[in-house]
Amino acid sequence: MFLTESGKGRLTRILLGGLMLFGSATTCAALIQDNTNQNAVLSVDDVIARYVEARGGQAKLDALQSARAIRHVVYKPSNPGEPTQEYDEVYEWKRPNFARSEMKMTQGTYQIAVYAGERGWKTVATSPEVAELDAKALGAQPSFSDALESELVHYREKGYTVSMRDAQSQGKPCYGILTTRPDKSVMYRCIDKTTFLDVERRTATATMIASDFRAVNGIMFAFRFDTSSKEGTTVATTQNMETNIELASADFEKPKALAKAENRRAPVEAAKVFGAPDAKQVRAAQAQLIDAIQHVRFCPALPFVPACSFASEPGEVKVTQKRIEFDGPVNKQWGGPKQLYIDLTAIPGLKPMPRETWRILNPEQMYTSFDPEPRKYDKQSTNVLFDRPRLEWSLNSPYVKRFMDALEVLKANAKAPTDAIDQESSGFKEAAEKWRALTEKPPLPEGVHREEVLAKYAITEDKNPEVALQHFEKGLSIEPLWPAGQLGAATICGELQRWECAVAHGERYLEMLPNGPQADVLRDKLIIWKDKLGKD
Repeated sequence: MFLTESGKGRLTRILLGGLMLFGSATTCAALIQDNTNQNAVLSVDDVIARYVEARGGQAKLDALQSARAIRHVVYKPSNPGEPTQEYDEVYEWKRPNFARSEMKMTQGTYQIAVYAGERGWKTVATSPEVAELDAKALGAQPSFSDALESELVHYREKGYTVSMRDAQSQGKPCYGILTTRPDKSVMYRCIDKTTFLDVERRTATATMIASDFRAVNGIMFAFRFDTSSKEGTTVATTQNMETNIELASADFEKPKALAKAENRRAPVEAAKVFGAPDAKQVRAAQAQLIDAIQHVRFCPALPFVPACSFASEPGEVKVTQKRIEFDGPVNKQWGGPKQLYIDLTAIPGLKPMPRETWRILNPEQMYTSFDPEPRKYDKQSTNVLFDRPRLEWSLNSPYVKRFMDALEVLKANAKAPTDAIDQESSGFKEAAEKWRALTEKPPLPEGVHREEVLAKYAITEDKNPEVALQHFEKGLSIEPLWPAGQLGAATICGELQRWECAVAHGERYLEMLPNGPQADVLRDKLIIWKDKLGKD
């Protein structure tokens, strides 16, 4: 599901707030009364000095030149009619005043924002142009120091003024410090009286609770941010934080326009395939079609009531250039369990047809299947595109369109003289041979490192192999000659019982490192994976 226009507007404001680490230039002097004369034991400068010390000390903060944070964000709108949005986000900062944010959402929206001193740009997927940020948007972006050190550090040199009062955050006492910038915009932070870390931050429209502080090269950073506003709540969890790293200058130049929305499990759009598809399109279509088949409607057979085709979820799906086969737990009424197939060289015109089960008009009991011509019925081995047992999905299921779109891609690949994946494999062998001959291997692109970090985190911390595989695949799309990525993807595909995927990545690893540390173990695994596929 994609965001509505109103939802995009509200979410963009929260996203920009995340990029600025709540450095929003909003006038909100009413947030806090200037109660400096409240007999505080420590002066505001004393508290700021303790804060700087708690963060790691002035010397370490001054030595901070760059940083990158990778976060997973969940945004829940206040409006119950709007869906929860979930996305990954990568932030980069570089002195003196450079910042970049990449946002990849599970629903498909993808955005890049770049700030380069006095200029900045933003591009959103499906937008035909890269928009240059106006003066207001640029003014709202905090400096490198404000974003990573906070506006409290060197506040006098920046021309800021501060005031303080005793306050509370989540029932615990803290020092509330209000910073006012020359343009009258303000920022409020609540400094914990025990740790002297800023546990709460506020603007006129939102409150952020910072927690899970961890040291990164001697500097303390919050790894979790819980933000609430009238528009919704956001939970941002930092997956990885790096400091004083090399950041390419190109990261802070005007970005290219995004051609289309990206999605972790983006639907294949058949309309965009002209002629023979490439290997990437074929792999995506195979994965999408398998996913759709595994989400077909199934139900037990009942006395005197026509059963749906399947008694349970279909079993293992095998996809080749010309044919799709899978184990079908077909209800007895339609012949019982059998091997089902789709002949990709003979795909009829398909038209989804809504149907009802035994005159039951409850929409939940209705389903969609195809009504192709001519109809055929083979009780021994059934082509499921023709009559019973049908592929059926719940009414209005998104898997119907995903199945049809993926089928169009695979149909085009079946008509090609050579399978796109086999053709790519041949080209990879030549590239791998040249790579092996190099005495000094070229460094991996920076984008590959990002995906490697996310993949490792998904495995070790989130225990989510699906997400880890997505990151390995993205890294390999940037640089296929990445042995660790090929091995990681092969291993995860094997664990997920995606044998075609496991074999493809495993063979690529061996093409690059035939005598590598995992080569013998991988060869044994390939014997098993190929056996599952029915290959020699």
